[in-house]
Order: sequence, then C-alpha cells, then structure tokens
Amino acid sequence: MANTKYTEADVLGYISEKSEGCRIEGDSLVFPDYTLAVRTQIISCEKSGNAFSAQLIFFMDHPDFGQLLVESCVGVGDNGDEAVENAARNFIATVLIPVQSALKCEGEEFITSELMGEKHIFRVPCASGSLCMGSQFLEHGDLWEIMKDVIPQYLGGRKAYWVKLFAAMANGEIICEARVNGIVFHGLTDLLKQRLPLNGEKPAYGSYKAFVLLIQNDETYTPCPYTDQQVVELTGQALEKLKAVHDEESHNAALEEIINSAPNKSLGWELAGLVPELFCMMVIGLNENDGLIYFVDGEDKRGEIKTSQLSSYDAMARGVYSYLTEKKPSRDECINLMRSSGMFNAVQKALADGAKAEDLRCSEFMYTVGEDYKIY
Repeated sequence: MANTKYTEADVLGYISEKSEGCRIEGDSLVFPDYTLAVRTQIISCEKSGNAFSAQLIFFMDHPDFGQLLVESCVGVGDNGDEAVENAARNFIATVLIPVQSALKCEGEEFITSELMGEKHIFRVPCASGSLCMGSQFLEHGDLWEIMKDVIPQYLGGRKAYWVKLFAAMANGEIICEARVNGIVFHGLTDLLKQRLPLNGEKPAYGSYKAFVLLIQNDETYTPCPYTDQQVVELTGQALEKLKAVHDEESHNAALEEIINSAPNKSLGWELAGLVPELFCMMVIGLNENDGLIYFVDGEDKRGEIKTSQLSSYDAMARGVYSYLTEKKPSRDECINLMRSSGMFNAVQKALADGAKAEDLRCSEFMYTVGEDYKIY
C-alpha cells in the first residue's frame, strides 16, 4: 500500500503482540487453545481530507464454522500506518475477542430456534463485540439487544452463526446493515432501521457496530450429510443439465437427473427448485428476499424459512456465481436457463410494465419437495 509501510505480515505481528497464546505460521496467526487461525488482507489505505482511512479484511478458520468467517474492519488515523493499526485494533476488540469468548464461553444465556419441529439451541457468548465511533445518535447503542428477539428466525442447523449489525448516520441520513454469516439480509436490515432508538441528534457522522458469534449446543446439533464444496459442484452440474432443456419432457428429465445426482434427496429437491431461481436473480440483478417457501408434493402442506436456515443455500449461490464467471454462458444460453425459473415470466412482465430492474426485489423463492424432506 502506497500510504503505509504495513504489510499483512506486519498486521498479524501487531495482533500477536496484543494477544496471548498465539503464533505466526506462514500467512496465518494461529491460536492453538482455540483451534483458530486468522489471515488478513489490506484492501485499501487512502487519504481523505486531513485523515487516512484503511480497510482490512480478516479471514478466520475454525472446525465449527463450516466456512471461513470473513469480516471487514476499518481504521482511521493521522497517517496511513496509524489507520491500518487502528483497523487491526478494531478487529481485536470487535471480532477476535468476541470469537474467543464464544469458543470458550460457559455462560448460561441461550437463544433457541425451531425448524421443522426440531429445536436448535445456541449459546450467547459472555462477551460481544460492540463499537461506537464518532457522535452518538441513539439513546442506547447495543444493537444486539435491539435485535436479539428476531435473530432466532435466521438460525438453522449449522453449528455456528455469526451476526453483524451496523448502523450509521452521515449528515442526517441513516445507513443500516444486518448480516448473518457474512450475507446481508434486507428484511433484517429494514427491521433494524425501524427499531433504532434515535435520540434526535443528527451528527455529521456516527456509527455503531455489534458482532456476535452463536455456537449450537452439541445435543441439538446434527452434522450436515454433505459439504459446501459438494453443493457448489452439483450446482454447476445442475446448470449444465438445464442448459440442454428444450421442451417440457427434457425439462422434467433434467430435474429428475438433478434430484437423483445429489447424495441426499432433500438436497436434490433444493437444487432442482432453487438453482434456476438463483440463476435468474443473479443474471437480472434482482434484490434478494430473506425468505423461502417449500411445498410438499401431493399434500396441502407448506413451510416458510429464511435462506440462512438452509445449509445448502449459500453454497448454491456461490455455485451459480462461479458458473456465470467461469463458464460465461451466452445471452441465449442465459435466457434458456432462466426459462426453468418460476420468477422469469413475472420479471419480464414487470419490466414490460415499466418497472426498473434495480427496484425489483424477489418474492420468496418457492420450491417443491417430497414428503420425507428434511432441512439441514
């Protein structure tokens, strides 16, 4: 970085000096007592007015996470080095310490989610990461307390979920963001904005951040019978099968192949029902909805869940994105693939009626499952 002498290795060295029981191994900072490894990347370090601002991305790996925990931290300072150092300091306070607390916590506060009649109990860590910068514009800034009653609606069967809540005010305008496992949830974000206890102040800038890692109790946890990588690969294979569809018969045959190719029938139904919808959403650039609706084939039965409660969902989304960026399907191929999507005709009609694509938001994705469907 032109504005700082710091390298990623220097950042890890700084964190190691401020932490106990860790050592640097290659490009990672390892905490053996926590089975935790941390890597970082300096994204930017730029001068803005009389100050410098740095953005760092941190990658945390642990067996319980199931995927990398990725978190962005920003720091400001009178020079570039100070800005990078402050970003690292913010990471320690708002992410590293709360993660360590969650991994070793023996407190007695829990939250419970229920999915298809099964309860999933998560321990709330003894310490959470909260940060307030700039001027205060809330009566109280504990974003976790403001939102913790609705968070169980976004928790499913995964071993760990991390929740990040962010609220800022810049020149009187409020900006909010609510993430679960790194994914922005628009419905949760809108609710956070509605619930903010404003104190009437309108500062030039102020921000609040909360980071909480929730780990499911062993007694309510059932390991998923497939990996994220399997889902990514099966998603690409599903799109290849759908690309060859040319009539109703070939469409039905492709769906049957997709279902039977999965190591688990439940995953097969999810791939067949959701991959076309995700493809259509990404190609057109629609705003995503938080929810999903599944229908049991042949029965008057349905269920509503959040996308974060479906272990396969994020991996399917990554698989679709990888297919688009690596395979680069032609316009005609994209249109043919989107014909397998239930929302495609609705989007076409909305655009024909004068709607702008950037203003459209997906309704809940709908998919059909068998009577022995199980959500992981």
